[in-house]
Amino acid sequence: MPSSEAVDMGRFFRVVNVSTDLISGMFQVMKAPESVGHEAYVSSIDMAIYSDASKRSGLVYYSNDLLGKIEDGEVEIQEHATPRAKIQEVLDNAEVIKEAMLLAFNAARFEE
Repeated sequence: MPSSEAVDMGRFFRVVNVSTDLISGMFQVMKAPESVGHEAYVSSIDMAIYSDASKRSGLVYYSNDLLGKIEDGEVEIQEHATPRAKIQEVLDNAEVIKEAMLLAFNAARFEE
């Protein structure tokens, strides 16, 4: 069962822990200014995508490896912010990464 926990770091900034059967990670969620036209940015602090539920092996992403833009409840991975050596790996795992980022965004609970 997915779980997430957010820590309030300021009015527009949260640090969120996310855990599912195949994902474990920490993300920073930054609410975007209303003028930019989307809701938030989500970036990895550290994240693991496990190859199975035993969580013995998998892929690891660190700070500055992943950046997603949240717009209308959808995640768009920002490829330009991903290191070139990891782009194909990120694209191959895009759905799992988007799921984790959306969980982090939903846990952030920014007030209007």
